[in-house]
Amino acid sequence: MIRSLYGRIVVWFWLANAAITATILGITLISGAQPLGRRWLAASLELYAQTATDAYQTGGKAALDAYLDHIQSAVSMCGALIGPQGEILSAHALPEESLSLAGQARTAGKSRFRFGPIWHGASVVHTPQGDYVFLAQVDAWHRFASRVGTGEMIAKVMITLLAGCFVCWLLARSITAPLRTLQTAVRSLGAGDLSVRVSPRIPPRNDELTDLAHEFDRMAAEIENLHNEQRRLLADISHELRSPLTRLSISTELASRGNLESLDRMRKDITVLDNLIEQILTLTRLEMQQKTRTQSDVPLDKVLTALIDDADFEAREQGKSVVLAGQQRCSVRGEPGLLRSCLENVIRNAVKFTPVSTCVRVTLEKSQRDRKPLAKVTVEDSGRGVPDELLSRIFEPFYRVAVSEDDVPGNQGSGLGLSISERIVKLYGGAISAHNAEDGGLVVVIELPLTSE
Repeated sequence: MIRSLYGRIVVWFWLANAAITATILGITLISGAQPLGRRWLAASLELYAQTATDAYQTGGKAALDAYLDHIQSAVSMCGALIGPQGEILSAHALPEESLSLAGQARTAGKSRFRFGPIWHGASVVHTPQGDYVFLAQVDAWHRFASRVGTGEMIAKVMITLLAGCFVCWLLARSITAPLRTLQTAVRSLGAGDLSVRVSPRIPPRNDELTDLAHEFDRMAAEIENLHNEQRRLLADISHELRSPLTRLSISTELASRGNLESLDRMRKDITVLDNLIEQILTLTRLEMQQKTRTQSDVPLDKVLTALIDDADFEAREQGKSVVLAGQQRCSVRGEPGLLRSCLENVIRNAVKFTPVSTCVRVTLEKSQRDRKPLAKVTVEDSGRGVPDELLSRIFEPFYRVAVSEDDVPGNQGSGLGLSISERIVKLYGGAISAHNAEDGGLVVVIELPLTSE
C-alpha cells in the first residue's frame, strides 16, 4: 500500500488518465462513433457499389469476387452484390442485418446505413437490366487496427500514458513540495524552535497551500508571543513574590526573638500575598477560558450604579469621591461577576491616583463603531495622567507607573488590575483603551457590544 501522498497522486492520476483513454477508445469503437470513418463509408459506398456492378456485368462472378476480395484486404470491407431478382451474386453471404438494409434501400431507391460496432451499408445501382443492391459490412475495430497498425497503436497509447504520467509527476511534485516544507517546519516547531516560518521557504504561488503556509506562520508567531509572554509573566510573578516573602522571613526572625510588632507586619504581607495570588489565578483563568463561560444579558447600568455607590463610600474615607456623570440604559452579554470586577478594577485604579478633594467621573452611554452598537463606559480621574509613551503598557501584567515622587514600590498595587480588566473586556468581544485628558488626568474607555433590544 502506498503511504506517500506524492506516490498516491502520481499513481491515481496515471490510472485516471489510462482509464479515460481506454474509456474514450472503447466508446468510440463500441458505438462506432468515428466521424471520419462514417463519412468515408457514406461518401464511398456508392462508388464501391457501381464498381462491383460493373465488375459483375463485364466479368461475371469471378471478376466480382476478385473485386470484393480486393476491397476486403484494402479497406477491411466485406461486400456482396444482390441482383435485380434478389439473388445473391457474390460468393460470400452477409448477415441478416445487412440483408434487411437491402430491402430498405431498394424501396427508398437510395443508400441506407446502420452504424454500431459493425458498420452496415446498402446502396442501389440502377441499370437497364434492373436495380442491383450492393451490401457492405465494415468491422470498425479491425479497420482501425489495420490502418493504424498494432505496434503503432500500442506506441501511441504508451506515449499518451507516459505524457500523462509526466504531467501527474509535475502536479504531485508541485503539491507535495510545500507540504514537505510544512512538515519539516512542524517538526522544528515541535522541537522548540518557535522562530520557524514556512512562507519564505516555498516559491511564490497563489493557492490554498500558500494560505496554509501563511496560517502556519501566524500560528507560530502567536505561539512564540504566548511563550514569551508566559516567560515574562513567570519572571514578573517571581519578582513580585520575592519582596513580601523576604519581609515575611525577616518578620518571622524578629518574632522568634520576641518582637511582637513584627506580627502586624506579617499579617499585612500575608494579605498582600493572598491578594496577589488571587489576582494571578484570576488572570490565568481568563487566559485559559476564552469564550467558554456561560453568558447572559447583564444590565450594565444597574451594575455600574451599585458599584459606584460602593466605590464612593470607600473613597470618602480618603477625602475623594466617585460620581456618575451620565448614564444610559444598556445591556451587554457576559457574566455579572466578571463585568463588575472589570469595572471595579478600573474605578479603584482611578480612585487610587486621583488627588485628595477631587472626584472620579464615570459615564455610561451608547456608542457605535463600524455600525456595531456598543456600551461605552468612561472613567476619568483628576490625577497627573500617564506619559504618552507608556499608555500602551499600562494594561500589561505587573506594569506600574510611578505618578509622583512620593510613590514607593509596593504601595502602587500588584499591577494586575488593569490587565484583568483588559482580559475580561476581550473575553466578551469588547475593547479597552486609555488616554490623557486635556486638563489632566487619565481617561480609560471600555466598549462592550450591546445586546439587541
